Amino acid sequence: MTTPDEKTFATLTKLFEEEFGPIGDRQVLYVHAPGRSEISGNHTDHEGGHVIAGSLDVAVDGIAVATDSNKVRVADEGYPTFEIALDTLDVQESEKGTSASLVRGMAHEIAALGVEPKGFDFAFTCSVPSGGGLSSSAAVEAAYGRAMETLWGAPAIEPVTLAQMSQRTENNYYGKPCGLMDQAAVCLGGLAYMDFEDQAQPKTQKLELNFEDHGYALVLVKVGADHVAATEDYAAVPREMQ
Repeated sequence: MTTPDEKTFATLTKLFEEEFGPIGDRQVLYVHAPGRSEISGNHTDHEGGHVIAGSLDVAVDGIAVATDSNKVRVADEGYPTFEIALDTLDVQESEKGTSASLVRGMAHEIAALGVEPKGFDFAFTCSVPSGGGLSSSAAVEAAYGRAMETLWGAPAIEPVTLAQMSQRTENNYYGKPCGLMDQAAVCLGGLAYMDFEDQAQPKTQKLELNFEDHGYALVLVKVGADHVAATEDYAAVPREMQ
């Protein structure tokens, strides 16, 4: 998706201008990153396995506008607006487990491509349920990465490379030992096959299948569970299996 529908853009513009002031004639960058669900091979990426995953119609949609500051300011609908300064991109222990850590981690990854970090304001909505196991954090990481890639003039980043950047951010900056499947599925989009035998260079292939043509549908059901609260249990799985 390169342009949002009118309703989405109006919502994002309202959120942006309420937090950061009028956009005026400044150039606006739109970014979109979907949530994901496994179709087969649930989290076998930890063991070098094979996964088929699909992107969903719940997503992160955002708009970003460059500024003259050295800060990234973020307005996330329904949450307090926050900012980080770009003068240090090292891991901050006090930020672990927070949204700010994802901004700093992705800034570190994009800056490592040889570009200068620059300030911008970013407003986004996220329809991916937090804690629902649909990779809301991976979608947010991908959205930050694409915004920084464009606004900072970085070389074009391949989907798997962006996924690896996002994984390192979540592992090192946020403090969650996720595998690569979440981020890879989000960055590849659509329906995709992934082979994680070589973690450094996973093999991927986009697939074409309309479930409805075969009498199936992938349905998201809100059951009230929240796996964020079980982060320690989640982290224990790869530790014990490895």
